[in-house]
Amino acid sequence: MATIRITLPLPVNASLQPKVSTVASSTPNTSDSGGWDIIYFVKMVDGKQSGGVIELGECIAVVQGTTTYTIDVETDGNEILPTANDYIFFGKNNKISTSSLRGYFAEVEMKNDSTASAELFAVSAEV
Repeated sequence: MATIRITLPLPVNASLQPKVSTVASSTPNTSDSGGWDIIYFVKMVDGKQSGGVIELGECIAVVQGTTTYTIDVETDGNEILPTANDYIFFGKNNKISTSSLRGYFAEVEMKNDSTASAELFAVSAEV
């Protein structure tokens, strides 16, 4: 595995989550980090996309400096690397980051005390 560092002059999106390793092992600790994100990019030529989306690797660190921001990416070492003016973005790891809640749970019990028949049309929640 190789690590590359991307330096940016602008703030990094606050929802970018780096991979967090546990102290005892080098496996990702998804319970603390909520998952980690994958860094992608597309080549840009004259302000237009040239080619498809290229997966660079897993984000392992995000560091805010005084005037720059850096993203460390763990790669296989065989990837095409981004150059100046390429569009860099990230996506949530769909094996880890799902839309379900993590770390909390809710339990609901519904009772119908009526003797008449009833039909439940829908149940929803906004959390």
